[in-house]
Amino acid sequence: MGVEVEETAGGTGRERGGVVIGWEEGSPRRKKRKERKVFVCPAQGCDREFDFKSHVDNHYRTMHLKEKKYGCEQCEYRSSRVGDLNKHVRIVHKKEMPWVCEHCKAAFSQKSNISYHLRALHGEGDGGGGDRGAGP
Repeated sequence: MGVEVEETAGGTGRERGGVVIGWEEGSPRRKKRKERKVFVCPAQGCDREFDFKSHVDNHYRTMHLKEKKYGCEQCEYRSSRVGDLNKHVRIVHKKEMPWVCEHCKAAFSQKSNISYHLRALHGEGDGGGGDRGAGP
C-alpha cells in the first residue's frame, strides 16, 4: 500500500491529528482511496503513530511520563497496566504455579518458564510457541 502524507491546516499529516492518504489494493483497474487520522506521540524523539487519540495519550502517559496508576494492595508494586498487576498478585502473593511439566512435574508460574525448561532439560520445543506442559 502506497502512503502519502497530505498537508492539513495544522501542518503535515504526521503531526497530531493529521490525515494520511493511502491507497487500498483493489482490482488492477481501480484503486479505492481511503483516509485515516494519524496521531503521533508528542514526545521529543518518539515517532510512534496511532490510529486513535486515546492510544497516543495512553502511550505518552505510560511510556514517557512513567505513570503507574495500578497499585498492589499487599506491597509497594505499581504498574501502568492492570494485567501486569494481576500477574504480579498471582505470582508473588498467591504463589500460583499453573504450568506443570508432564515429564518431571516441575511447576512454573509463567508459560515462558516452562517453555525454556522443556527445551533445556527435555529437548522439546521448536520455538513456535507450542509447549506440551499443562497450563491454564
